[in-house]
Amino acid sequence: MPTSVDLVGIGIGPSNLSLAALSTSLGKSRLFFDKKSCFNWHSGMLLPFAQLQVHYLKDCVTLVDPSNELSFLRFLSKNKRLYQFLNRHNPFVSRNEFNQYYQWVISQLDCLHFNAKVRQVSLKKQQFLIETHKDKVHTRNLILAIGQKPYYPKCALPFLSNRVFHANEYLTRIQDQTLTGCKILLVGGGQSGTEIIYHLLNTQVKTIYWASKRLNFHPIDNSCFSNEYYTPSYAHTFYNLSKKTRQSLIDQQLLSSDGISTELADQLYRRIYELKFIEKNETKIFLYPSSNLLSIASSEQSYYRAQLEHTMTGTSIECAVDMIIFATGYRFEYPDFLEPLRPYLNFESDHQLKLNFDYSIDARLDQGCKLFVQNAGRHSHGVADPNLSLTAWRSAMILNSIMSDTIYDPKPDHALFEKTYNSTYVQRNNIDNHSYETAEEYVHTAL
Repeated sequence: MPTSVDLVGIGIGPSNLSLAALSTSLGKSRLFFDKKSCFNWHSGMLLPFAQLQVHYLKDCVTLVDPSNELSFLRFLSKNKRLYQFLNRHNPFVSRNEFNQYYQWVISQLDCLHFNAKVRQVSLKKQQFLIETHKDKVHTRNLILAIGQKPYYPKCALPFLSNRVFHANEYLTRIQDQTLTGCKILLVGGGQSGTEIIYHLLNTQVKTIYWASKRLNFHPIDNSCFSNEYYTPSYAHTFYNLSKKTRQSLIDQQLLSSDGISTELADQLYRRIYELKFIEKNETKIFLYPSSNLLSIASSEQSYYRAQLEHTMTGTSIECAVDMIIFATGYRFEYPDFLEPLRPYLNFESDHQLKLNFDYSIDARLDQGCKLFVQNAGRHSHGVADPNLSLTAWRSAMILNSIMSDTIYDPKPDHALFEKTYNSTYVQRNNIDNHSYETAEEYVHTAL
């Protein structure tokens, strides 16, 4: 007989770790599954100098439950390094340290199951049936948080190998290969690409080509006002805009999350300067902003010919390289194990699920069944969705919906853009055929 539990999570990353941590005291039975053998956060990019681009208080729990036992500050205290952490005079944390924090959270939870690949999710007797290679579990609340898949240009797909790969595999791929004398092309001008370039410049590579579609290697917009995009109040506003307006805003706000940290960008520039003018190092680096990758071809001499095009001049550039690395981001892909549910789910496009504000998928399911998805709602909830900033708040929204109660306060914070934010709801006064004078009134009615 299948086990029956109150909620099941598929995928154990920061999103479902947050949900597991915040649900600990709710008295609900829960299970979380992941196909990996263990948790290791972005292991292929855990470079020794890599830092988080968000504040450490944006952990699993703090921003909705500051007294929670599974906060980052509690982790520091338990490990007897809180004072020394403060003495660093640095508001940012290394990714390695935050990975340690996540590992510690996992050690405090008994509902997480690794080596548990989900084979299929179907509907049986008004419940979800989740089947792994060794378990069958029934639930009425399913939370999908499998992360996004690495994105590649189409021309790269036939060549994927240990020498043509995504940035998320960087450390894994290079550990068994010598970089001495290598010629490398890196495609992508964001934070991950910059970290890899900085790392490569401290090896014995011969030549580096760095290409990006962007006009320049742009820094992240981490200003106070831009950080307002990463608040619950802005998510409320964004959700109620038209699809066309939402997409336009995402494009405009992209550098508030996908730019290069200013400190790293400056360090990299200075390092290139030193290599070129001071040390006169033999390593050559060619920077190609405003450039698209057009094609890749392999040669009998075991190297690749990559053709780039400069978008402003139309100039064609050919690079003969030993290795190609794609720091080209990620995309949500509908998982195969969810195929039995596809006929019941509504989509905004081929790769975008239609989401309700509580992160449940708009669907034709039996009453009481809810399927939630995490880290797949940038198109509906805003540029903050794949970012760590709203992880705890999103989990709180999901748990409120599951409990049909206000376990965590859903009222948005006092945003500096409050007048604009309120007017969005006033103008859209036909929501559910009701009229709302303020955003707060809408929030409390809707939830």
